[in-house]
Amino acid sequence: VTKYVHTEVLAESIIGSPERERRKYGIQVIAKYPMKVKNPSSVTARSSHINTQVHFGPFVTFDYGVATNPQTQTMIKEHGAFVGVQGQYDPRWPHSMPYFWFSVTGWCPNIVWSDRPATREEAERIISDRSGLCSHLDGSIACEQNLDACVYENGTCIARDPVPMCLNYTSPNGQNGHVLGGLCP
Repeated sequence: VTKYVHTEVLAESIIGSPERERRKYGIQVIAKYPMKVKNPSSVTARSSHINTQVHFGPFVTFDYGVATNPQTQTMIKEHGAFVGVQGQYDPRWPHSMPYFWFSVTGWCPNIVWSDRPATREEAERIISDRSGLCSHLDGSIACEQNLDACVYENGTCIARDPVPMCLNYTSPNGQNGHVLGGLCP
């Protein structure tokens, strides 16, 4: 964190305009919190094409919450959320021990924070409410009377996705859903 603050956030004379009124990305506060993470087995397997540094995927660059490289969005769509790692070396920050940057995929990693239609918690509540409603509807006519919440597919009334614009993934074992983030509950 210290390296990032000194070489990226406060480096006005190197990467930013000395006349700017805000720090990079509007950073005002630095917070610390413990995390437990568990990467998907499709990332950590020795045979995985994205396995990096033992149990991590590749580092993902995020700007305002968006995975900025389209290739990494494809990996997130394929594997779901994962924690990435990248070894660091910067002549502006000489250090005798190796150090790393980690990236943690968050909710809806293809849309800027301020443009997200709902929080993860809001979307989960809506889908839960809709699932309860739609699972009790029998037949296409009953389902079609609730088109804002339900859709009739393959003979079953199912809940509509409340945030279809958020990045979704399909795992190899057939589980589908939104990219929820790399933190364990």
